[in-house]
Amino acid sequence: MTDSAPPSTSDKGGIDETSRSGFQGSGTIINIASAAGFVPFPARAAYNASKGAVVSFTRALALDYAPNHIRVNAICPGMVETAMTRWRLDIPELRQQVIDMTPWGRIGQPEDIAAAAVYLASDEADFVTGHMLVIDGGWTIS
Repeated sequence: MTDSAPPSTSDKGGIDETSRSGFQGSGTIINIASAAGFVPFPARAAYNASKGAVVSFTRALALDYAPNHIRVNAICPGMVETAMTRWRLDIPELRQQVIDMTPWGRIGQPEDIAAAAVYLASDEADFVTGHMLVIDGGWTIS
């Protein structure tokens, strides 16, 4: 987002035209969803539902904010090596299971997600809005 305050939303879900003082009318919002927003993980119903909601929220905001040139996209990581996934990836058999289910043949790294965020925030992504960028080494297509 730019340094200006984002527009507020009205009770009808759109941008409140009366709250534009100081708003420059451009920017970007990057939400973090998950591949689980498309393909649910077993025994993780609440997590799956919350990430599906982020996907829907991203699309709705992109539609509402596009006339103001505010791009809204989401990054949807698959299995990435983080503190949240350590419980699984520290067990050699489970780590190998994840690798075997990922066509690219490796675990995602935080740098993979960071590179996507840099792109989505850049001027090179000026015409990209409402997109869910899945970064999962092909897991969702396998």
